[in-house]
Amino acid sequence: MFNFFVELTMYVIVCQPLGVLWKGG
Repeated sequence: MFNFFVELTMYVIVCQPLGVLWKGG
């Protein structure tokens, strides 16, 4: 479960700014 939480956190940290840059660009 911890591994899932880590992957989910990494997904949010990576994809959130990526999505912002994608929309901003």
